[in-house]
Amino acid sequence: MKTLLTTLIIACSAVLPISSVQAAPAAEFVEFAAKKYGNFKAGDEFTLKVKNVTIVSSNGKIHPKMPTFRKGQNIKFKIGKKGELTGSGFSINYAYITGDVHDYLSGGDPYKLIGSAKVTKGTGKPKAASVTFNLVVISGPISGFGSYQVTYTF
Repeated sequence: MKTLLTTLIIACSAVLPISSVQAAPAAEFVEFAAKKYGNFKAGDEFTLKVKNVTIVSSNGKIHPKMPTFRKGQNIKFKIGKKGELTGSGFSINYAYITGDVHDYLSGGDPYKLIGSAKVTKGTGKPKAASVTFNLVVISGPISGFGSYQVTYTF
């Protein structure tokens, strides 16, 4: 009986560490699943053409700190390592997906560039997008402040 119990304990102690090594922690599964951001994977690239530019500012111009694109221009986008939408001069964090619409949002301080975007992508390539940048600038007591917003529709 003593030999049987000792053998059983040795066998269990040999099997348990292997089982715990084989079972990955939950955090690893979440991290693995997070490599896909909606219908995009990190590293995906696509190009869309600017169809419309809407400027809302006190002087009718785009602030120099904001990305500037013109109607008809092709813009190359890339999905970053953390799911962020990147393009020429900007990076906007991935937020969530609803249906085929991917939402991106970054910033929070109105005195720094804030970006938001919506990209429609089912299977295949993205079909449409809208990217908006906002910025509030305080120049001083004499010149006051300016509020700038530009939306690019693709």
